[in-house]
Amino acid sequence: MAMIYTELFADKIDERFTSEAVSQKIVNNDYSFVGAKTVKVTSINTVDNRDYNRNTGYGNADILQNSIQELTLTKDRAFKMLLDKMDEDETKIKAGEVLARQLRERVIPEIEKYRFETILKSCDTNSQTVTGLTASNAYAKFLEAQEKLNDEDVPQNRIAYVTPEFLTKLKKDDNFIKASDIGQNIAINGLVGMVDGVPIVRVTKKWMEAKTGTPATTKKYACLVGHNSATVAPVKLAEYRVVTDSENYSGTLFLGRFYYDCFVLNNKAKGLVAIEA
Repeated sequence: MAMIYTELFADKIDERFTSEAVSQKIVNNDYSFVGAKTVKVTSINTVDNRDYNRNTGYGNADILQNSIQELTLTKDRAFKMLLDKMDEDETKIKAGEVLARQLRERVIPEIEKYRFETILKSCDTNSQTVTGLTASNAYAKFLEAQEKLNDEDVPQNRIAYVTPEFLTKLKKDDNFIKASDIGQNIAINGLVGMVDGVPIVRVTKKWMEAKTGTPATTKKYACLVGHNSATVAPVKLAEYRVVTDSENYSGTLFLGRFYYDCFVLNNKAKGLVAIEA
């Protein structure tokens, strides 16, 4: 797109609306990728208990076995932008704001969307989904998701992400309002708080979808509930540079590289549940 020049630019830039990063509450950095592109995670099995025999003792020994999950970083991304020296002089573009805008509008949303898509794909693959959401049963479906996590002994310090539409359905659900003082507070104050002891975070619906199946189709979700121990989300490199003395350009050069990925651990995949929209 060409640069637009006019006789006078207003001092205030018409910035686009953006969504802030929220996924950090449902991911962890428990595994270090320093000096490595791939980390191998070991899972070890257990054996069945049996009756002790006073004549033969413990019986035959079962062999312990392990399985390996390889976590290999794949998302090596970059950007390069130039702000010509005369463009900076003749427009209201400020070099100091360019990089912040790129991170806010491009880098952060890309990482957020990838993380949510990875988690939602895992929910679909591992049958950790709740279906049948209607305009009047949001609270019941949330409790159903909680039940699935409880059945898998998932710890209670969970987090939930909901779309604005799901939150609206929850606010209008009479069962939720009657069952909880927090429901009353949300109905009165319009706040996003706790539901069934789980903190609720509102997230843009653009991030609550994933391509699943063969052939791949986009499936939309209304709510994601889970524990952060299930998902590893390393950002190995986040390097951003502002070059003002480039030999090849007259102006300010902005360079960025970010190396990241997201993995759901095999033994903890049941610690995530998604409610289909």
